[in-house]
Amino acid sequence: MPLAAPALLRHRQALWRGLPTLLPLAVLGMGVAVAPQYIGAQSTSATNIALIFSCSPILVALLEAIIWRKPLSPLRAAGLALALGGVLVVLTRGDAWALARLAFGQGDLWVLLAATG
Repeated sequence: MPLAAPALLRHRQALWRGLPTLLPLAVLGMGVAVAPQYIGAQSTSATNIALIFSCSPILVALLEAIIWRKPLSPLRAAGLALALGGVLVVLTRGDAWALARLAFGQGDLWVLLAATG
């Protein structure tokens, strides 16, 4: 707050005017993208959270393709696959069998909701 206060005071009129738009976005941001992550973290592992959140760029690309009909270029698809592969190598420390030992549960669904949000 000490760093943001001067800017907030300087732009307070614009913020008040934008409150009808900003408030729903803030509630959605907290309610859809953050709160489910904390709920899910109570019953899933940090590894599963990292795996699910590493899929966020893929989820965004899929949602763009489905909702806005934005085509997924081969170069972008290759970049997403390479990034996900890198995350998997780091998380499993190069042990492919570690992926087979992963278990998913209710907490993972909450984290997936947050990642999609």
